[in-house]
Amino acid sequence: MAYKTVITILVCGIVLSILVVRQGKAQMTVPIPVSPHPNVHIKRGSEDTFFVSNEDPRDIIGICALWTIVDQSGKSTTATQMADRFQSRLNSSIIPANGKLILGPQGLMAVTPAMSSMGNGAGTGMADRIKQAQSVTVSIDAIIFQDGELWGPNLHRTDDEIVQRKLAATDISQVARQTMASGGDLKAALEAVKSAPYPQPYRSAPSPQQYRAKWRQQWAIMLLMEPDPQRAEKRIEYFEALPEPIAFTARQ
Repeated sequence: MAYKTVITILVCGIVLSILVVRQGKAQMTVPIPVSPHPNVHIKRGSEDTFFVSNEDPRDIIGICALWTIVDQSGKSTTATQMADRFQSRLNSSIIPANGKLILGPQGLMAVTPAMSSMGNGAGTGMADRIKQAQSVTVSIDAIIFQDGELWGPNLHRTDDEIVQRKLAATDISQVARQTMASGGDLKAALEAVKSAPYPQPYRSAPSPQQYRAKWRQQWAIMLLMEPDPQRAEKRIEYFEALPEPIAFTARQ
């Protein structure tokens, strides 16, 4: 009971701090997003922050949210927030059964004793854009359960990105291992990957080939940031140890 009380206090403290910071300012109220699954419930935490509750007996191992922001000139842009268990060697669930997650401009935050953040978010940059926006909406584009069921429109093609990210990590690991084994210049090999021509631009979501090219570049950049051989080796081991994606099944 004391454990649950501590978690509740931490969650309430985060939401309260958000409200205090914004007190006295005109803050746009973002509509509550529609849940793609009947056992996933979404409630408001503040004007632009939400609690996503997993009432399903299965863990949620992946989630993607799309924020559509229309500025004062009428220009619309979309920011993507995504978290999944395959992006870390910890291989942990994103929202355990009966668990919660906080969704907001700062990113995705798991409601755990450590209140650890996860996933990618636009951070304060997106928060500032929301304050100046003409309109803002957020949608839950995809939710993936532990058995691979994927619910939601999946406009971002989250399952494709997960698969291609792992393949790209394998690509970079092989480039690094082969280059080092032959006594080649690892930096030059990675720079070649980094500067490789990107596939043709896309109109909606990237193709699998574009996701693979994107992550090859990102992994190459990450490895280039490790000039020390021992640290570079640890980074390569990280790429190799990323969990293999499971089979995904789209549901509506």
